[in-house]
Amino acid sequence: MADTLCIVLPCYNEAEVLPLTIPAMQEKLRALIGEGLVSPKSRVLMVNDCSTDRTWELIREASENDSLFTGISLAHNSGEQNANLAGMEAAISFADVVITTDADLQDGTDAIDEMLREYAKGSEIVYGVRRSRGNEPLMTRLTSGAFYRLIDFCGIEFVREHSQYRLMSKRAVEALLDRGGSDVFLPAEVPLLGFKHSVVCHDRKPREAGSSHYNFKSLFRMAVGAVTSYSSAPIRLIGLMSLASFLLSVAGFICSLVKVCRGGFPSTALVLSCVFLVAAMLLFALRILGEYIYSSGLNSKNRPRYIVEESLLNDE
Repeated sequence: MADTLCIVLPCYNEAEVLPLTIPAMQEKLRALIGEGLVSPKSRVLMVNDCSTDRTWELIREASENDSLFTGISLAHNSGEQNANLAGMEAAISFADVVITTDADLQDGTDAIDEMLREYAKGSEIVYGVRRSRGNEPLMTRLTSGAFYRLIDFCGIEFVREHSQYRLMSKRAVEALLDRGGSDVFLPAEVPLLGFKHSVVCHDRKPREAGSSHYNFKSLFRMAVGAVTSYSSAPIRLIGLMSLASFLLSVAGFICSLVKVCRGGFPSTALVLSCVFLVAAMLLFALRILGEYIYSSGLNSKNRPRYIVEESLLNDE
């Protein structure tokens, strides 16, 4: 018998795009069931991340009109990463395999078939990797490129051009949920599981409705969270900065000593430049250390990643 699939869609203020997403997912899941690739018990589970528009109302309507759809609603906006985790935790109560993707379906649904074939071959994690980014704005491509370069520079294990589009077996999801911490970045967390994995490439499509919730500010926060949670590169950078400060101090001392030996006095400008440079480096180092301390503090408090306010699973 075919395995039961659950497709998890995190949704935050997606009222404009859900009328397009729901029929597309309905068509895809019915096709997969018809071809025998997945069980008729398979579902699309939409996670309402405390939206302020009609998103939850549309999810409820979809679940009432078609048993293929179900959903949960979070009591507080927890972010896309935690919304995905909430959906995966709810999904493994009935599913053998979980696929997560964005509600706007810019990554499409065509790769799902190939993901399931890779899963059938033994891969417990299948990453959806963008072959191209379509007609995305130049600023989006530049900020995304800078984000990936930063991740690479910090030595974080990461699948390039992969975001949230992935397949995970029930065993892989359970292992992921067992990992502690409340500050989670799934594209960096999932590769650390170490399960057999493979990659499926797909093309990025233009968004058909609504607007993206990603901007420079959100990408910057995501980058800071990923670096402070999964890399020690900033700490090594502090060591290099300390060495550079020491060398500058030695150079300043030598220059002052030479000037004294020649009968002059040390240059005030040189002394002040060294002092201000060292002060700037120390402040920058404290800023990075502060991020690490803050991240460690959040994880040590054992706060819940999310709280489910309402679930439609019990209605089935």
